[in-house]
Amino acid sequence: MIKLFKLFTSILLILLISTTSSCSSKPNLPHFDLDENVDYVTFKEYELDNIKNMYVQEEDTYYVYLYRIDCSTCIGVKNSILGYLDLYSKSEVDTKLYLYNTVNLRNDYPSFNNGPAFKDEEEAKEYMLSNSINKIEDTIIKVVPSLYVINNNYLGDYYYGYDVISYIFNL
Repeated sequence: MIKLFKLFTSILLILLISTTSSCSSKPNLPHFDLDENVDYVTFKEYELDNIKNMYVQEEDTYYVYLYRIDCSTCIGVKNSILGYLDLYSKSEVDTKLYLYNTVNLRNDYPSFNNGPAFKDEEEAKEYMLSNSINKIEDTIIKVVPSLYVINNNYLGDYYYGYDVISYIFNL
């Protein structure tokens, strides 16, 4: 009985170690020494007033970053996003980034539909990129954080999770 318990404990320990090490971890994100009071409201001028304006900004190329305050990954990348906005406000990066808090989505766009069912986010990305999306009605919004790269009022690329930061900082 003791040997069986030791065997079971050993197997459990091996499984615990292997599953812990195989979990995806947060990449090394750029960290910015920002004032402790810096928050999304600090960059209010970059906030989209309505998700329906996602494809109608004046720049040829820009980013639209969708987030939610209570999202754990959004919290994990927040310093990098705010740092990017700080760099943009100082003209140290070229591409403007617009913010949109998805908590406003249902109010701004009551008829919003999450789109067709996809097996995963990569399939949704492939669908959007192959269909020349340029209207919010055709845009799939299922995951935050997400970054929509808009080129000449069309969706040019799409990233989600920590890949948002990898893309905008070329990591």
